[in-house]
Amino acid sequence: MNSTIPKRFKPLFKDLEKTWFAGNAYFLGERFTKGFTGALVLPIGLAKRSVARNGGENGNRQGEEILHGEFVLKLDSQSEYEQTTEADHHEEARKWNSAFAKKHMPALKKPPRTVGRTVALLYEIAGHAMKGIESAETKDAGNLESCVRAVSRSLLEEWNPPPHEGEPQMARDFIQQWSGHRLQGANLRATAGSITGRKQVFCFFERPLINPLRFCDTDAGKSVYPLHPIRGMLHCDLHLRNIMVPRKPGTEDFWLIDFAQARKGFLLYDHAYLEMSLLLNEPERFVERERLYNLLVALETDSQEVCPKDSCLLSCIRGLRTEVEKWTNKTDTLSLKGAVEAQFLLARVSAGLNWANKPLKETDKNAALIYAAWAASQFMKDHSPEAWRELIKNWQCPRVDVW
Repeated sequence: MNSTIPKRFKPLFKDLEKTWFAGNAYFLGERFTKGFTGALVLPIGLAKRSVARNGGENGNRQGEEILHGEFVLKLDSQSEYEQTTEADHHEEARKWNSAFAKKHMPALKKPPRTVGRTVALLYEIAGHAMKGIESAETKDAGNLESCVRAVSRSLLEEWNPPPHEGEPQMARDFIQQWSGHRLQGANLRATAGSITGRKQVFCFFERPLINPLRFCDTDAGKSVYPLHPIRGMLHCDLHLRNIMVPRKPGTEDFWLIDFAQARKGFLLYDHAYLEMSLLLNEPERFVERERLYNLLVALETDSQEVCPKDSCLLSCIRGLRTEVEKWTNKTDTLSLKGAVEAQFLLARVSAGLNWANKPLKETDKNAALIYAAWAASQFMKDHSPEAWRELIKNWQCPRVDVW
């Protein structure tokens, strides 16, 4: 058995050798960049043979042509929170829009194999050539804008046309759908406590912000008027590592991978989650917390006053938001403009909270929490100004700022 396979996956891999790889010669390449879960993802080469020598149950049967070429093998543990599998979510996403899937989703080549709570999936390679693609995470912001714009636009125009308006919801219902059990996460609770002092309003560069975990308890969180959600299909884990792009510049081609959390829901969460991934893509960016403040101010206004290192990032996120705005301004969505703007703010609240719950460096978790608080505060100013004024009526900025 290959020594690169961790102990917890060895029974599963042994099963694969008797089924998927029965009679095959195979070669495992170097694992891809480690993600936030314990999944093992690596390229695998399979030799061509016409007949399997000893097929097993659900494996290669006598006379069945064995897969050959390059593929991506993923070994993972099934989440205790999920009753459905990654393959189920992938298929749901594929069926939602087969034209989008054919263009942007690498196909599953085999039904999943499971041993205990471990599962194996075999995917085709995005772009069909390993040497020709790379993760969007490896590109700097200056070379990402065209790709990010294409993804932002395609998620709405290609994957989710036309927009579907749902039944009225309270603002906190949006957060609950997108964040779920993460709202009780230890990392998030610790970060929020450290940053906010567990107060309802806290200070960031003398600017009052609402504690995003307390936001749902406000009148705005309970919704003083109904919000009609724009519904569709979501990826739900759309960070830069899950976007594959051609190495060759000058193209807007892209492929999305890892649909383990894909599901129907309220749109624009993927856009907000991708924004957060862009913000945190540079290590140690927010050791200088002024960089975060200046970026958030610039995104809220027309300011260009950001750290020179962040000018491309600012342009990239603005490009992402511009594509959402263009989609909103189209004839068939114009009547939903106010709902889309409100929903995008709430999506940023949830995305920030979810990133703050990840096992990241402290400065990155702090930045994610501030991002969530900034969006929650903007939502209150725009959609419940009286509640916002009441909230900060007697507030005084402490002499010691957070973080």
